[in-house]
Amino acid sequence: MNSINFLKFFSHFFSSTPIYRHFGKKYFSESLIKPCKYYFEKLSLTPEEICAGALGLTSIIFILFSLLFTFFKVHFVVALIVSAILSYLAYNFFTEIIITEYKKEQFILEKFSDLIARTMHMGMGSTGSLFRAIQLVAQSNFPLISKDFQGLIYQINNGCSPEELLYNYAIQQPSKTLKNQFLALLSSPSINNDLVTFSMNLTQFELRTEYDKFTEELESRVMIIIGLALFIPILSGIFLAIYGLSSSYLILTIVPIYVLLVRILKKFLIKTHAELLG
Repeated sequence: MNSINFLKFFSHFFSSTPIYRHFGKKYFSESLIKPCKYYFEKLSLTPEEICAGALGLTSIIFILFSLLFTFFKVHFVVALIVSAILSYLAYNFFTEIIITEYKKEQFILEKFSDLIARTMHMGMGSTGSLFRAIQLVAQSNFPLISKDFQGLIYQINNGCSPEELLYNYAIQQPSKTLKNQFLALLSSPSINNDLVTFSMNLTQFELRTEYDKFTEELESRVMIIIGLALFIPILSGIFLAIYGLSSSYLILTIVPIYVLLVRILKKFLIKTHAELLG
């Protein structure tokens, strides 16, 4: 079972339980809204259902590890801390499955956005038909978008408006660069050299912006890995040795706390860099 099927199974299963459905509606993350809209036809999942599935999985993890630690007679406080941390990590892992897939597709579309935009402009410029431009992209074997555009062609052949379909696709798909390109194409009555030049410059600017953002996030991750990998284990070992806790059950809490700190600090630093970039 891959991660998406895992997500879909648990989300549908636990969202059918009233208590999880209630808390899922109350506590779902706004970061799930866009990915869920984008994948809705494929997965039929809402943010509330994913949150309900995450809460259900969290409950299972917490109960299982609590029982396991009780069976091995681990100290109650240690068992509680470790179970809570593992449950928190399970919750975040579950909710980020669809977000990770969304960002992965966003990166792929951004990577090919310049070629896709050129293909659309070539199709529109040579034929004057938006349908032909969509058809040209569908036949170009671009990752992800060619298959999506084949679906648009099917809907156009069934009587849907190509302008409306392209507009809706531009709004829902994850690439900001393609969104701006498609909206500019739809708002222009004709294709000319000025529009093509402007669109290409816009694409290159947005790609550079995304690249700068990616390098800033990568720098943050490297900082976290270096800092935690060097200092936290050393300080933890010194602390346990000084207080004579090297043979205590408290040593079992080091790994989950270590992982939890990595996660929290990574989110904080990346968010900070994003705010600095504006």
